[in-house]
Amino acid sequence: MTREVALGDMGRADCVSATHAIEVEWDDKWHEGVGQALAYATASGLEPGLVLLCRHKERLCLKHSLAAQEVFSAQGVTATVWECGLDSETLDDCLMRGQ
Repeated sequence: MTREVALGDMGRADCVSATHAIEVEWDDKWHEGVGQALAYATASGLEPGLVLLCRHKERLCLKHSLAAQEVFSAQGVTATVWECGLDSETLDDCLMRGQ
């Protein structure tokens, strides 16, 4: 995975893997993360990914994650959302939803 990838006029993706253009965002700013993930996916031709950094209670983070997934789904977009604790070091430490 490559971090801070320039995508021309669309800005910089926080991370890009072989399959995903990923935005990393606080869980309570999930709606901003959805927009950025979609922009990065459009610019890169990759699937959108959204890493939610959960700084609130687990139940609230789940609520934000489900809301993000609902928006992607309503737009007919296949996306992956990861719920990560503040102590998560890799995506393997996070709960993956979607795909």
